[in-house]
Amino acid sequence: MLYRPYVKADTRNLFFTSGQLPIIPNQNDFPSSFCDQAKAVLNNLLKLVEAEGGDKNSFIKITIYLNDLDNFQEFNQIYSDFFAGFSVPARTCIEVSRLPREAQIEAEAIFNVVQ
Repeated sequence: MLYRPYVKADTRNLFFTSGQLPIIPNQNDFPSSFCDQAKAVLNNLLKLVEAEGGDKNSFIKITIYLNDLDNFQEFNQIYSDFFAGFSVPARTCIEVSRLPREAQIEAEAIFNVVQ
């Protein structure tokens, strides 16, 4: 298998996700606006965390790939709203020239779930 949504480290309860695109569940499509794509990416990451019994406090680090760094301020607000009331994880934001399927954003995360 060439693609895995995440990998669990055997020594701890650490998980490392693959890049997540802003795919709308059950539609295999993206929202059209950057704002909606950003929210979809974060929610897709959260679904992976919740599937392992975690929540927003489980995130350790998120790496964000934007195809246009001019969207950084808008993303910053979306990120802030998403983690309101929770511990905000470390973050890196990188501009890239192109993303799969012409997405405007992709994200990967490291998270820990205490069992």
